[in-house]
Amino acid sequence: MTKACASLLFINFLLHFVVCRDRSISVKGNLQCGEYPAGQILIRLWGQSERELNIDTELLGQTFSNGEGEFELVAQSKKDTDWTPLLNIYHDCDDVEKSGRRKLNFLLPKSYIEDSKTPNKTFDLGKFNLETHIKDNEERVEEITKRKRSHYSRRRKEVSRTRDETPPRNQSTIDRFAEPDDRNDPW
Repeated sequence: MTKACASLLFINFLLHFVVCRDRSISVKGNLQCGEYPAGQILIRLWGQSERELNIDTELLGQTFSNGEGEFELVAQSKKDTDWTPLLNIYHDCDDVEKSGRRKLNFLLPKSYIEDSKTPNKTFDLGKFNLETHIKDNEERVEEITKRKRSHYSRRRKEVSRTRDETPPRNQSTIDRFAEPDDRNDPW
């Protein structure tokens, strides 16, 4: 009886050790706004896991870029499930007209998650120009901790679908346009 209890306790200990293991990830990069370094940009790293139709996110760490636009973030988690690292960058580069900050989302490769408290390898985002507008991957946030609104790219996508109607196959290019100027490229 005592051998059975001891083996059950040992199995329970092993399961707890395997399930609640330390995991860590490291990410670094250099942020630019045009030709200038982007300093004091908020960077957050999230651990995102899916559980039965519910997406669970945990803030693993956050930092600000330095005066040269460089950042490095090392984060640990004791999540009991498989998670995907999600990097968010909040900035105002090339965006003076609209209120709120632009939010860029990057899914990092799971291969950079390590089963230790300190990671041996670092994901390098490289030099990234924040003037870039990433289609369908950008959100607008009024306040970083409060609400967010989707970018207007969804509306553009719906409009472009109506414009991309294909002509019937039996019509030639000349037949599709009433005027010769309609056939010219706009540039």
